[in-house]
Amino acid sequence: MSAIHHHWLNRGFFYKAAFFLASRLPRQPLYWLAAGIGEVSRLFMRPAREGLETNLARIAGGDRAAITRLSRATFRNYGTYLVDLARFQALSAADVERIFSALEGVEHFDEAVRRGRGIVVVTGHVGNWELGGIFFAKGGFRTHVLTYDEEAPDLKEIKEGFRRGYGIETIVVGESPLSSLPIIRALKEGGLVAMLVDRAQGGGTREVPFLGRPTPFPIGPVVLAGLTGAAIMPAFVVMEGEGVYRGIIPGLVETPQTGDREADLVAALGEIARLFEGVIRRYPDQFYNFVAI
Repeated sequence: MSAIHHHWLNRGFFYKAAFFLASRLPRQPLYWLAAGIGEVSRLFMRPAREGLETNLARIAGGDRAAITRLSRATFRNYGTYLVDLARFQALSAADVERIFSALEGVEHFDEAVRRGRGIVVVTGHVGNWELGGIFFAKGGFRTHVLTYDEEAPDLKEIKEGFRRGYGIETIVVGESPLSSLPIIRALKEGGLVAMLVDRAQGGGTREVPFLGRPTPFPIGPVVLAGLTGAAIMPAFVVMEGEGVYRGIIPGLVETPQTGDREADLVAALGEIARLFEGVIRRYPDQFYNFVAI
């Protein structure tokens, strides 16, 4: 498994700069500036570019021109993601509804809520994942985001402060076994716990087919669902235009009950990976994973 490297756009300085400019510039110039920064970043951020293009090769195969085209678009789109994150600092419930052009799979969400045993939301570095948390929180759901500790304290405070503004609680996953207790409690109380699963980090993974080859996925979502009875719900928020997004819930993931715990675990992870891959293939230039998986 690859170590996690943070590219230089994922730093507190750039988030602060984006927030500062978003409060002072009209939207269109911000998007132009973001696209330009994305282009320049791609030229100078060699490790991030190589990691991203390694991942894109699993989508585009050996088509070098397609990989380059997707790489450029992804860096530009990531700049737009930062701009929109800054612009969305104070969204009302009505604002959230307006920026969504469509919501796919609402019936899956309704079913997860109907079960009444909490929801484990699994997502990845695709589109604007922070906006997904805002959507659920503004809908009146107790929302928690799981994250590993940030290397940069200022970036950690920016992200946690952004979520707090919407009533979203950040739960930092640590090395201690006790770190899972707030997560289990949140689910048992019927809350929603969201986590990124496309960068397996630390122990507790299994390899499942993903983008053409076996890839480690964390077992955490399936284990949590087994302990609490919570539904496992993949969910994504992808950009469909400047400031316009589509919510996608491709289905609920059920864990088979064959009596073979290991096989059932791998089967559930395989379904998570399959649904995740479907969204990535639809929006490959919004797969902001700059680390080779």
